Amino acid sequence: MSVPIFRKVDPRVWDDDKFIELSDDAKLLWLLILTGPQTSYVPGLMTTGIGTLAEVLRKGSGEGFERVSKAFQELLEMGLIEHDPKYRVLRVPNAPRYNPPDNPNVLRGWFRIWKSAPESPLKYAHISSIFESLGDPSPAMRKAWDETFGTVLQTLPEGFTEPLVEPFGKQKQKQKQKQKQKNDQDHDQTLSAIASDGPTA
Repeated sequence: MSVPIFRKVDPRVWDDDKFIELSDDAKLLWLLILTGPQTSYVPGLMTTGIGTLAEVLRKGSGEGFERVSKAFQELLEMGLIEHDPKYRVLRVPNAPRYNPPDNPNVLRGWFRIWKSAPESPLKYAHISSIFESLGDPSPAMRKAWDETFGTVLQTLPEGFTEPLVEPFGKQKQKQKQKQKQKNDQDHDQTLSAIASDGPTA
């Protein structure tokens, strides 16, 4: 018997601006993409297409299929999903953020599944989403990353010339630099406000 895959869906999705603007068909399709049988153990990365999704919704032909196709296009235009029809890879960029790995072994399991996915550029783009889901990782999680997805970043396929993620140390350094710049800007604005007031009589 296969092991079930569980996915977390934030109930606040019903008040999300993008979700509210979707048609009813697109809302149903979005929930299917998040929770349907086509999902894999890597949150947000799956091998599927419009035809497969339409069949799950029992709308594999005729007017029903046209409605699913239109809903699929809505999700693409909203930026909720990305799709590579050549490799039939579908990506939900924000999925790992809501379903981060519980422990290093889960991350290693993700990597094994990730390696078996078709060689679509979306497969490699998804590494950045997985990285961001780690937040401030423990030493054990960082070690698991370095031994799995971290190794991929050293040998990216042709076409990936820019780093997909920053090393953990550099990422923290950038965050500190951004915070310092913000503090400096706030300080300068305060001084400017004081200077503009001038002396009072």
